Amino acid sequence: MKNQENYGVNQFRETFEPLKHRKIVLYGTGLKTKVLVESLRGYQLVGILSDSKADIGRSIYGKKILTIDEVIKIKPIIIIIAKKETSGEIFRSISKLQYKHNIEIYYDNGVLAGGKNNGIISVESEPWDRNLNSLK
Repeated sequence: MKNQENYGVNQFRETFEPLKHRKIVLYGTGLKTKVLVESLRGYQLVGILSDSKADIGRSIYGKKILTIDEVIKIKPIIIIIAKKETSGEIFRSISKLQYKHNIEIYYDNGVLAGGKNNGIISVESEPWDRNLNSLK
């Protein structure tokens, strides 16, 4: 499917296959999130995070937009689906989830955000420069 290729569905599958059994929240409401939600079967996608407070409680692409409190209660992993220019800023805005609540946050290329390495992926200061496959 052309959309899947354009939006990195195959790369996402390869990168996050080891984590697909875990509860996953995608951060982002754009077209790439839509394509991922529609394409990823067998992944436990439990919801979406958005930077827009107006979105909270609504559903998009068949998934609920969660509050931070709901995310804390669910204890998923979070995968940031965003342009490389904004990924770091997004991480900084939700980093307390990782540091205070032990919720793993990944960039969509498989890099664990925040400088903590759990052995699955590498930690990079510039998350858009590497992906899991380039680190093997």
